[in-house]
Formats: sequence, C-alpha cells, structure tokens
Amino acid sequence: GVDRTIDVFKHANSAGSSAHGGVLVLAGDDHAAKSSTLAHQSEHVFKAAGIPVLYPSNVQEYLDYGLHGWAMSRYSGLWVSMKCVTDVVESSASVDVDPHRAQIILPEDFVMPQGGLNIRWPDPPLVQEARLLDYKWYAGLS
Repeated sequence: GVDRTIDVFKHANSAGSSAHGGVLVLAGDDHAAKSSTLAHQSEHVFKAAGIPVLYPSNVQEYLDYGLHGWAMSRYSGLWVSMKCVTDVVESSASVDVDPHRAQIILPEDFVMPQGGLNIRWPDPPLVQEARLLDYKWYAGLS
C-alpha cells in the first residue's frame, strides 16, 4: 500500500517529472477497511513526501482533476496524487469526455528558475531537495 512506499515516493518526487510526461499517482484508500486488514488513508503519506493530493468526489471530477493533475505535474515537476475511494470508483455516471472541458491555465505570476523544475540527470540529492522546497511546491500552488 501507499504507507509502505513512502521512500519510493520521496525519492521520485525529489527527482521530479518530465515536462512532456508528468506523473499522476492513483491511491486506493479504504477508510472502512472493506477490503483491507486495516482502515487506511493516504494524505499523510503524500504530505510527508511533498506530493499534492487531489480528491475527486464524483466520476466527472476523476477526468477533470486527472487533466489538472497531469498539467500540474508537468509544470511544477512534482508528482501529483489522486485519492480514490470505493464509493466513487465503484460508481458509474454519464460524463463529458471533451478534453477541452478542463481549462488548463499556466501561472503567469510564478518565476521559473533557470533550468526549470523537471527531472534531469545528473542531479545531486541536496540540489533536488532545494529545488523541491524552494520552487516546486510554490509552482504547484500557483
């Protein structure tokens, strides 16, 4: 589960995502322990790894938030997570699949550092950490 993979998430988020790819992590949360041995939620693990959490409340929002999550990841270099709960993922709905439905607007007030925020090689760990703490989080918030 998500709680056992925090080290992987921390390393991956520090390294970053591709400007032409992006990363959207889907986390299956089982608040009521219906199919798990213990109840679980993932927000605290993602917060500890510096990964933003999107929490869709219906089927349409999975599509819309997914597009926004990919865009956020590509722009900021962050991995972005999306919380998936049973009540929503096991439901159905009529949805609008128009890719232009979600209006992706790139921030104009964020000053991108030289070299950008996306994954690169080689990239020393302390440089990755500084970029995460000093820029990536703020790029994601913008």
